[in-house]
Parts: sequence; C-alpha cells; structure tokens
Amino acid sequence: MEAIWYLLAYGLGSISFAVIVSHHFHKTDIRTLGSFNPGATNTYNTLGKKAGLMVLLGDLLKGSIALLLPLYFQADVNLLYVGAFAVIGHCFPVWWGFRGGKAVATTAGVLLVYNPLLALFTYLGATLVVLLTKYVFMGSISIGIILFFYSLLLGEYELFFGIFIILLLFLHRSNIRNFKNGLEPRITKNKK
Repeated sequence: MEAIWYLLAYGLGSISFAVIVSHHFHKTDIRTLGSFNPGATNTYNTLGKKAGLMVLLGDLLKGSIALLLPLYFQADVNLLYVGAFAVIGHCFPVWWGFRGGKAVATTAGVLLVYNPLLALFTYLGATLVVLLTKYVFMGSISIGIILFFYSLLLGEYELFFGIFIILLLFLHRSNIRNFKNGLEPRITKNKK
C-alpha cells in the first residue's frame, strides 16, 4: 500500500508548472529560454514576476499536497519518503522527458507540511545565503546543507539528507560550472 503513496507523490511532483505557465500564458516553452530550466527562478528571470510567482506557488502546492493526501487518509507511511518522491518527480518528471526543476520550491512545500518550523529555519537560512552572496544557486544548495546539519542534531536521516546534498549539487552542476567560469548571473532588482 505504501507504494501507491510514493507513486502518487511522484506523479504530482512530475507536474511541471513552469512548462504549463510558459505554454498557456506566454505561448512559449520555458525549456528553450534563459537557463533552459523548468523552474520558478528561470520563469521569473525570463517571463517576469507574475509567471515566476505562479510557478513558485504551483511547485510549493504539489509538494504540500503530496503529504496532505496521506495525512488526510491516515496512511501508515513515512511522510519524509513520500515528500522525497514528490521532489524526485519535480526534478525528473515522467510527463516531460525527465527534464525538471532543481528541487527548491517543491522541497519547501514538503517541509511546510512535514515540519513548518524546520521549513522556516531552512528557507530563512537559504535566503540569508542568497542575500549575502547574490547567487540564487548558493542559497539553493545551502538548503541541503542546513537540512543535513539538522539531521545530525536529530540523530536520524543523516544518509537521507546527505544524498539530498549530492542531488542538489548534481542539479546545480551548470550553475557551479558557470560560477567557476565567471558566467553565473547574480540577482538583480529589475524584473517585469
């Protein structure tokens, strides 16, 4: 029975709001614009604030809904693992050729249901990293690092969050390469 919740979470995570928003509201494909990444940041950078916020909200909601459903039905399942499948779906969506986002917004949606205080602490920390460095990808990667240190304090899920750091590094490999080559864009104030 657990497998049903994991598959459902993966399916929900696989819904690409960036692709949907770019197609229906801008008659384009986000995967051909900017960094080519179908996520909230690239949508914001290429299609403007409204489109970026729509994608952010959609990606947050799918992560939260993936956990709210088994909670509602009182399913005997590990919610953290259910959330992981939603995040994997977001990063490697079956509906879009396994070309997905970089885990940040969907992870936030998962954490908001799993542990709201942890979500607040993690994303405040990530925001601080972005404000200090002016690089979004550094804040994104710091999410994994913060969660890993939390797992060390908790004394459980260390391997789980260690693997999550590796996933974030893999997903942000182009950002890291661009940063090393001096090509990674810093955040700017002027958006549509």
